[in-house]
Amino acid sequence: MTGQNPSFPRWPGPIIGGGVGVALGLRLMLHDAVVDWIYLACGALLGAVAGSLVWLIDAPTEEGQPASIAGTLLAVLALCLGCMPVFGLLFGIPAFLVNRRVVGWQNRASRLALGLGVVLTFVVIVGSQVPLW
Repeated sequence: MTGQNPSFPRWPGPIIGGGVGVALGLRLMLHDAVVDWIYLACGALLGAVAGSLVWLIDAPTEEGQPASIAGTLLAVLALCLGCMPVFGLLFGIPAFLVNRRVVGWQNRASRLALGLGVVLTFVVIVGSQVPLW
């Protein structure tokens, strides 16, 4: 294999994340000594979302166009607001759409901001549905 650069494909990221989430959910279920499918389901779902985040960030770099001023501003705003669950998603989607064919840091920043917005919004939505004991 001289001269070749083998890389791990991106597509199994959500599958591996879901498997790790199931394993962690099973471990937590056994630790709490309860049999409840919600541990496994939430673990699989959160793991798959995290694997999707890795899949989104690890996009191949290809030739494209330079970034525009609007794309740069959207990328910066999306990163700044990426830690806020709904606002991060609202700014991450347009930043991703504008910068998806851009070569440069704006592309990767927009993908990161969109992934953070999706994960944090998903966690808040799921967390709001879980009853407090």
